[in-house]
Amino acid sequence: MRLTVTIITAVVFILASACADKNPKLEIHSDHQPIEPTKENIVVSYADVLELATPSVVAVYTTRLEEVRSNSFFAPRGMEDIFRQFGMPMPRQDSGGSRQRESTGVGSGVIISEEGYIITNRHVVAAERGQTINEIRVRLSDKREFTAELIGEDSKTDVAVLRIEAEVPLPAIKIADSDGLRVGDVVFAIGNPLEIGLTATKGIVSATGRDSLDILGEGSYENFIQTDASINMGNSGGALIDAWGRLVGINTAILSRSGGSIGIGLAIPSNLALGVAHKLVNSGEVPRGLLGIIPGDLSKEL
Repeated sequence: MRLTVTIITAVVFILASACADKNPKLEIHSDHQPIEPTKENIVVSYADVLELATPSVVAVYTTRLEEVRSNSFFAPRGMEDIFRQFGMPMPRQDSGGSRQRESTGVGSGVIISEEGYIITNRHVVAAERGQTINEIRVRLSDKREFTAELIGEDSKTDVAVLRIEAEVPLPAIKIADSDGLRVGDVVFAIGNPLEIGLTATKGIVSATGRDSLDILGEGSYENFIQTDASINMGNSGGALIDAWGRLVGINTAILSRSGGSIGIGLAIPSNLALGVAHKLVNSGEVPRGLLGIIPGDLSKEL
């Protein structure tokens, strides 16, 4: 009996040794140090750049009260169960009444001065025709919220300026000369896409001077920066920054057949946006001369 146990033990030991040789010990080499520039390693993180710029980007919420006509359910007597069983919508009949419903819009903005001036897109804070924005709220990256005052808006460039009052100076972003941008420059889009919170996406400048896209309407001033940094709904009014964390554009629109980002994002150059912002702060409007003509591109026929 003892001999049998000894033989079995030896066989198990041999099998265990064979398995050990087949699967060597798992050894992992970990490095928990943060990424820092050294002579041997090139910097591959832009965390420090984003830490500089992100506090200057805010979420913008608008609230308006709109009239909604009240409808009542109407179906022939005895037919209600049939509609429910087949998942069909119940026929409606207008009761002639109305009620007020609160509607909320979401966008982004950028703090451009310590005094609380915020630049954003006009379409983020402007009401549709015949409607009125009842309240504009701004949420900072540290979760503080303020009620904002609309200083001015310009439909020709889709720029608007807000102002909030805080007890301490606010983190204003540094602004670069957007005329110095080149195709291939690394840029980041920062904003509040789909209301999930401040988000940064990375890309490059794909083109500059994009115009005649008919995004802002007839008679507008289009001079967009094109980027493949991901821009989605809610990013409007947010910051497009360069690799040094400086503002180079205001994220405004995307070109897409699906409604989602496909890598064609458009931003208003910081030089144009800042020039409009100065006029809105000083006079509440952007004065322009009227020539009585509308320029157009020279077509092959012309």
